[in-house]
Amino acid sequence: MKRSMRNTVPVVIACALIVLLAASDVLAGSAGGPPANSKSTGPAVSGTILVGYPPLSIFAIKLTKGTLQSGAVVASPLVTHQFGCSTDPAIIATRFLGPSGSAGLLRSYFDSLSVVIEIFRELGITLVPDSFGNLVPEPVITDVHNAVCSPANSTGAASLDVTIQFATPR
Repeated sequence: MKRSMRNTVPVVIACALIVLLAASDVLAGSAGGPPANSKSTGPAVSGTILVGYPPLSIFAIKLTKGTLQSGAVVASPLVTHQFGCSTDPAIIATRFLGPSGSAGLLRSYFDSLSVVIEIFRELGITLVPDSFGNLVPEPVITDVHNAVCSPANSTGAASLDVTIQFATPR
């Protein structure tokens, strides 16, 4: 790894965590639901997501269920600049809740299902991968609110609060 990257990564992660834990402006909201041919089950989990768009491509999540908390910060090529940083409710809905049929699958932001499985295991929720690369039950972002861009332009990092529920096939 290049020396400049080694020196930059801890600073980026620290900044991501500060923004993740401190964002509180209410600027946008949306609601979604489980993917088609499925239903929501189990507990709702609250979370805060921070997305740093390329060239950083950082995805950070902090989850809370009752008094339990978990989280992860990952560098992921799955984080794209497709929509940039926006607080527009329509863009937020498209980006994080997904079009009908995909409806905000949390695993779509992670290169490895093991990270998703671990952050929910720490909350006492067991997820099992099936033979098709899906999780059972499938964590789905069903509500998005408090979206903030820092700095307030299309190249900044997005921070938002989410509700995650679990979809199971009907």
